[in-house]
Amino acid sequence: MSKAKLRLPTTGKLISFTCLRRFLHSILWPKMFHTDLDTSNNSIEIDALIDDMNYRTYVMRCCLSKFRSIASNGIKHYFDAENMRQEKLQMILIDLHIILYQAVTKDISIILTEQILQLIVEIWKIIVNNFRGAAALMIDSAMKALSGDPDAVDSNISYSQTDPQTARFAESFKAIYKRIEGEYNQIMETAGVDGSTAKVSGCLKALIYVADILELALKDGEHIDRNEYQSFAEWASSTCMQGKYEDHQLSKALVRLLIKLSSKISNHAPLLRKIAMDIHGQCEDVSEDTQFIHQPYFAIINEKTHMVILNNILIVELERMINSLEWIIQTQSLSQDQITHFCGQVSYSVTTFGQIVQCRLKNKMTIINIVKLITKLYTILDEFTRQMIKNKTPIRDEFEKLASISGSQLQQPCYGFVTYTMTLELDDEEETVKKKKKKTDKKDPKKKKSVLKDTLVPKLVYQMEQYERSLLELGKQQDKRLLETFKMSAVRDFRFNLDSIPDEQRTLQTSQQENQVEEEEEEQEEHVDEEENE
Repeated sequence: MSKAKLRLPTTGKLISFTCLRRFLHSILWPKMFHTDLDTSNNSIEIDALIDDMNYRTYVMRCCLSKFRSIASNGIKHYFDAENMRQEKLQMILIDLHIILYQAVTKDISIILTEQILQLIVEIWKIIVNNFRGAAALMIDSAMKALSGDPDAVDSNISYSQTDPQTARFAESFKAIYKRIEGEYNQIMETAGVDGSTAKVSGCLKALIYVADILELALKDGEHIDRNEYQSFAEWASSTCMQGKYEDHQLSKALVRLLIKLSSKISNHAPLLRKIAMDIHGQCEDVSEDTQFIHQPYFAIINEKTHMVILNNILIVELERMINSLEWIIQTQSLSQDQITHFCGQVSYSVTTFGQIVQCRLKNKMTIINIVKLITKLYTILDEFTRQMIKNKTPIRDEFEKLASISGSQLQQPCYGFVTYTMTLELDDEEETVKKKKKKTDKKDPKKKKSVLKDTLVPKLVYQMEQYERSLLELGKQQDKRLLETFKMSAVRDFRFNLDSIPDEQRTLQTSQQENQVEEEEEEQEEHVDEEENE
């Protein structure tokens, strides 16, 4: 078989799992491939084919297409189309995972490592989403197949007795991450070498896939000890503290992994506040006279990545937290201990949003999402306070602290954020008007209502004032001063908008005013004449 006879199809036609298995053996385990097919007569041609980069790329592309077709069509498609039952499909995927896992633990090229890790991620997604409880079986099978290699896992590390295989599996991927990271640092030190760009990209993608695999493997938390979660969370935290990566996808993957692991062992609300402080440290402050000086916690949150983490990670996690608090306050009757815990969670949310609203943001959708969440938060605070009034619940220190924090760390920055938002909205309106004047001289159509200016911001201010009113009422009920840290709302005066008055009415009002002035002048003249006659 010569290279000239190899015709690689360019279409996305899927091939059987048996063929895929042999393909993977051919590029990852050539000896097993030769034994399986008895290729002794054409060993030279086969070896040349296996070493061909186009052939390797084709094999990986076929595997990726097959896995993604399962993810998109669902496992039921393979029962209908290929008469394959779920149990058989599960065992085939586990078998392919063993082949890929054994290969990735070896010291192979970074490009091939990145492709193998991508396939492992796809298999994990299928297993986690479609086969309940199969994750532990897949890990156990992979580790048993690797048990003949004593160098693959560090034997000095102590593991739990619940399911040590999962911890060993995760530990091996930490070692793979370390190996890829070392190669990445070495490439960056010798920048300028031919092919370095492709290798750097391969390293970054491989690191992303390792983080995704760890997140999927440690997702359930039923088959691993809490102390080991603590160990993995500390590793993820250390990686985020030291990794000065500027790649958006890698930064998201690492921060997401850190949050997932931290939430398994304790309350992750303090972590969200640290992330918000790092993001605030990278942004300009809303107040031009203020400069936020902050020693960053995580190097992964830097000038290039902070907005991506804010939009894709932090806001999503805060929305999840706000929704859970909203469900609690609407459906549960809280005991004294639960009130203490609830006050703590809300306090973390308040201080986190207090950091975010001090950032000079430019993206309008980001601002809209933040305003919506803060409105929800103030609704929760108001509802919580109203329940305290209704039930005549004694005010504890935790609630007083929450009221103090909501005034000093959220209310005052929030009004500054609202002012900045309105200024930004007016600037956008002026630019729109200028563009319209350049395009056409016709009369402008009716102005569209601004979502922020006309709907969201007034609703936010209303909820803030309702919360302050509830606090005032609760303070009077129990003789407490709860508004000491609050800045009193400014009086919102009003003025007539003459541009909104039709021309006919404006002309009529002007003529009436002129007539009134003339009548007053005539009355004054008559009064003067009468005095002279007398």
